[in-house]
Amino acid sequence: MSAFAQLLGRLAAYSDAEMAGPWEWPGHTGGPLQVRDCHWRIVESEQAWLAAAPPPAREAAAIMDLAQAQLGDLRGLVAGLTEDTLDVKPGDEWCLREVLSHVLLTERRYAWQVRYAINRDTTQPTYAPPPVTVSAAEEGSGVRDWIDILEAERALTDAFCAGLDGPALSRPTVWVQFEVDVRFRLHRFAGHLAEHTIHAEKVLRAIDRPPGEA
Repeated sequence: MSAFAQLLGRLAAYSDAEMAGPWEWPGHTGGPLQVRDCHWRIVESEQAWLAAAPPPAREAAAIMDLAQAQLGDLRGLVAGLTEDTLDVKPGDEWCLREVLSHVLLTERRYAWQVRYAINRDTTQPTYAPPPVTVSAAEEGSGVRDWIDILEAERALTDAFCAGLDGPALSRPTVWVQFEVDVRFRLHRFAGHLAEHTIHAEKVLRAIDRPPGEA
């Protein structure tokens, strides 16, 4: 488990009552602050870093930055959950573990399809079924490990996709039987993550475990 996943889990696990507790801002003096202020100072520190960071050098890198931001939303949503939450089913719908497994599998499928579209020659069909899976060990992971797994998979995707240039983005490919291009497929990474972050929120509401303020 990464240090980031551990920190995210600790921050997200504060109850709403604990968020109102006193907090001192290290290195600063002023009026009384609460634990929720600690969370906001962290957010603002990240914003300051992003504001000063140079823009992506390529269009593909900018597209994949959007996917990373969407993954951040999903990670934050699940980080404070207890382990048993993963397997509570809302009726006949997917439990949260099944949602996360689907997110991981789709990330791999999309990445494989992008590679295939870039590398195939003219004798090969535009579409081929992705030979990727999610292992039983991955499916059985705990909350913090899921954060690491999804983060690692995004990094693998970005290592290839973020470096694509203009002509590569126009290469033909297929998505759900629609003829599209690689640029569209890259945008699907963020779109799919957003869809299933909303899906996860619906699951948590359905099992009466809505996320708290933290």
